[in-house]
Amino acid sequence: MRKILFLPHCLNESERDYLREEAEQRGYEVYVVKGGSQVKRILAEKSEGLEGVVGVVCVNEIEHMREFLQQNYSGAQVSAITLLSDGCENTQVNVGEVLRVL
Repeated sequence: MRKILFLPHCLNESERDYLREEAEQRGYEVYVVKGGSQVKRILAEKSEGLEGVVGVVCVNEIEHMREFLQQNYSGAQVSAITLLSDGCENTQVNVGEVLRVL
């Protein structure tokens, strides 16, 4: 079964590297993406055997992506964690919350 974690490119490097390592140790494929269109493309290529999707997303993307995932990947468990701050550079997430969801 396949589990995927999506991290935004704007996430600060230390959190991104730490979460990547933790997720990979838990059997996740990890992708650093620039937005929803990249997520859709990757999921189209990796949908076979998809068990779960976890996304770290900005607030303005969450509803759109959640709706898309529920409509197109209803068999997979879908979770989203919002960034603590908006912006396109050096953003942060509650790392403990991401680890809890993984």
